[in-house]
Amino acid sequence: TSGARLRTAERYDPRAGKWETVRTDMIEVRSAGQASNCLERLYVLGGTDQNQSVHSSLESYNPEAGGSWLFRKSMQVPRMDFGCCVLSDSIMVGGGQHGEVLTSTEFYRPEMDD
Repeated sequence: TSGARLRTAERYDPRAGKWETVRTDMIEVRSAGQASNCLERLYVLGGTDQNQSVHSSLESYNPEAGGSWLFRKSMQVPRMDFGCCVLSDSIMVGGGQHGEVLTSTEFYRPEMDD
């Protein structure tokens, strides 16, 4: 995971057929994390920072609240290079690395964090 870590995010506009940079930067610099859309919000989880420290943090982006990023409840285990998917009203993460290969999974329910 060498190279630049980013604080920026982009979104695809299907009507215009192009990608555009989100105006507000994420709170933390990261790479090797995951992003997921759940219940009309974007969530960015885990990854590494510029010092290669592994994050457990979770940020959400709400385009209707002026495009702001907010910290949400962190994952229990810091992880990078992990799998992430939406199951119903929850985000599931699993596997990845943090000094060693991880075999654990976690679930995040946004409605329990509002």
